Amino acid sequence: MTVTPGASDKSVRALSFEDLQGEYAAWRTRSTVQVGNRLIQRVFDRSSEDLRSLLFDTQQGVFPAAGVPWFCTPFGRDSLIVALTTLPWYPEIAKGTLRYLAAHQGKELNPVNLEAPGKILHEQRDGEASRTGRTPFQTYYGSVDATPLWVCLLGDYLDWTGDLATVRDLEPNLRAALDWMKSPDADPDGDGFIEYLPHAGGITNQVWKDSGDSTFFEDGTEPVGVTAVVEVQAYVYKAYLSAGLVYRALGDAARATELETTARDFQQQFIQAFWLEELGTLAHALDGDKRPAKVLVSNPGHALWAGIVTDRQAVEISETLFGDQLWSGWGIRTLGDAQPRFNPVSYHNGSVWPHDNALIALGLARY
Repeated sequence: MTVTPGASDKSVRALSFEDLQGEYAAWRTRSTVQVGNRLIQRVFDRSSEDLRSLLFDTQQGVFPAAGVPWFCTPFGRDSLIVALTTLPWYPEIAKGTLRYLAAHQGKELNPVNLEAPGKILHEQRDGEASRTGRTPFQTYYGSVDATPLWVCLLGDYLDWTGDLATVRDLEPNLRAALDWMKSPDADPDGDGFIEYLPHAGGITNQVWKDSGDSTFFEDGTEPVGVTAVVEVQAYVYKAYLSAGLVYRALGDAARATELETTARDFQQQFIQAFWLEELGTLAHALDGDKRPAKVLVSNPGHALWAGIVTDRQAVEISETLFGDQLWSGWGIRTLGDAQPRFNPVSYHNGSVWPHDNALIALGLARY
């Protein structure tokens, strides 16, 4: 039996079933985590094989789909997070993800699919609705966090692998991504934060909590005007530092110093705008009037991963995350159980997400 690729532009190899079995056997040998509990080990091993099943070959290298069945397609944010969290063991995922997303980086302004020069895509769809123009998702750029996350991954990839040749090849894409982060498309009101407006016919909230009801104020009302969500700004801070690392490795010390200074200035602006002393956490978002959404959510844990807050603030955020509202006993909820719209089986308003908790755990370890 031969396993035949389903889409020629995203799967470039046909394998015999025996060869595919051999690839899975080789993959299992690289899963070096061993624990004392057999049940937990089985869960880990199954998860590792499931990760392998999400990988497909592209002309730019191996790339992880976001999930089966509806998300078995290229994504920006989701695939970048997979690459970031598997980088020490599977650097080829990071390399393929960086190169594939760079190959599809935005080139022009397009209000239909939200493409912009330098912007990293959100998702690609090959279905009938996309091909006939009924939806904008054939190649859709409706996320504001994928671009800084791409820059973060480039810096982490260099740090882990030392692969300067690949990074040098991607430097023009890095430059374009940094230019987008400063552009009016990313920052419509020019306040320094990356923001978005709801996209009619597309995605309302262009962040990881992308359901239409996931961003709101403590009284349950919706943001007005542009919205700047907390974790996106934390990614921006880390992205500036990552880009500085890249340019220093490429021998451009002046550009590296400029980016590091930009990161420090941005950090001060961020803390001043987002820190909620009375709640011991960061605001979920700012709206167009710069009003902070004082809602207990898991998102500030991503700021720990990015390293943008002070040590004291990190302690307070961790205490809030493990407080009665957000800590479920087996994971940190996306929304506190006493907050408006809480629902433990909702998509983003009270459920527990593995990648969310993973980034939070990495952030806790960082501090």
